[in-house]
Amino acid sequence: MFIVAKETFFFIKLRQSYLLAPAMESRLSTKTVLFTDIPDELLTESKLRSMFPQVRHVWMSTNTKDLQDLVEEREKMAIKLEGAEVKLSKQANKQRLKNKQEPADAPDRFLDGVKRPTHRLKVLKFLPLGKKVDSIDYCRIQIDELTPQIEHQQASHWQGKEKYVGAAFVEFETIGAAQMAFQSPPKHFASRAIGQPPNQIVYENLDMKKSKRTILRIVVIAIICALIVFWAIP
Repeated sequence: MFIVAKETFFFIKLRQSYLLAPAMESRLSTKTVLFTDIPDELLTESKLRSMFPQVRHVWMSTNTKDLQDLVEEREKMAIKLEGAEVKLSKQANKQRLKNKQEPADAPDRFLDGVKRPTHRLKVLKFLPLGKKVDSIDYCRIQIDELTPQIEHQQASHWQGKEKYVGAAFVEFETIGAAQMAFQSPPKHFASRAIGQPPNQIVYENLDMKKSKRTILRIVVIAIICALIVFWAIP
């Protein structure tokens, strides 16, 4: 017990020194607490500000499923466009190497006779049996159409016009205030996290209810226990 207590105090001092280091203190995530499972009646910026002292900013999390789908679709089109242009460039370069004696002041002429990349549109999600289209032209058109839709939805989310989910990011003035809110939260704020970089947050799960999370945890524990018992058998 003496060793456990000694190491615990050492860990607390080390953690405080780490959090108060200049490199850590300047990070936004060290002063920001993520609260989930927020009741609907408390899901407003004014009520969240009134429940905590030294609040600097409050970011309400919105349902971004439609926006994420558009962004993912644009990324797919961008990757497909890049692949098609690289393929066309390689074919044109092969054509150029076959005609080394000709001057290279008009590179477009090396595209003569080169087959442009094409692909078929998907009838269903996994069935590319639709109309055959020019990959480069099609992807450019799709990107041009998706970009204004994405920008419009992004502006709508920033303006708070979209549906809120039961989660919010609360930034505090100091690390101490953030730690106080994290360690001693109000009654309805049991689910929380602090110091999480944006790339470690699964935004799709922010609206997951406590009951669903509990069921998933039980299922995972049951699977792990079953595997332990299975591998324990000689």
